[in-house]
Amino acid sequence: MNRNDTQTYQMLTRVADFGTKNVSSFPKTSGAARLLDGLENGLKTMSEAGGIYVAAKTAMRNGRRAKEACRENLKSYLSRAAQLSRVLHTDKLQLPANATDLFLIDCGKGFLLEAESMKKDFVEHGLSAKFADEVAAAIEDFEKTILDYGEARGRRSASYKKWHETLEETLDILGRFDFLVSNAFENDSAALASYAVARSIRRAGGRKAVGTTPPAAEPAPAPAAPTAVASVPAPLAATAAAA
Repeated sequence: MNRNDTQTYQMLTRVADFGTKNVSSFPKTSGAARLLDGLENGLKTMSEAGGIYVAAKTAMRNGRRAKEACRENLKSYLSRAAQLSRVLHTDKLQLPANATDLFLIDCGKGFLLEAESMKKDFVEHGLSAKFADEVAAAIEDFEKTILDYGEARGRRSASYKKWHETLEETLDILGRFDFLVSNAFENDSAALASYAVARSIRRAGGRKAVGTTPPAAEPAPAPAAPTAVASVPAPLAATAAAA
């Protein structure tokens, strides 16, 4: 999540807190309680999605390191196998300098098909008699890290999408709550000023801005579309300017 996402979430938290503290001041026939429930449920869902997002990013970072380590390990085994193939003039294994992950795995599995007949060659050239088993284990470890990294990336993408979808729904409720506040506290300038402060977001550089801006899309495989954000009703904006 970017800085704007964080500030928008904090603004929604302040609005919910304002509503909770002043819920008894709204007309009993209004939908204040229901709208506040919607805001609080949205915040709860966003908090849960945000936790998953952060955990997934950490898992991706760790998974990337593990994947690279396993890749280098497999590449080291295959490099020795390719060298053996060259000195034996068999050309059973050729390893390009910039092999892809898939090529390394396929290359390793292809080598294993020939490895059973090469045990004697392994020992004679200083490799372990279980060299083929070690290659097989290296392939398995590498495949697992690729899967783990992909799963973490999927969790990050899903939680990011969930967070922003919930934000859009919560901002829709916020727009309705804005309108309710402007009517319920029409003659209470202090309450309107307090709400305008809760509703504001600080821009970069410390300037205050009433309302919010759409969150920037994360560089993910399928980033969410920008979210339309409700603006503050004119009475509230005027009160904020006067304050």
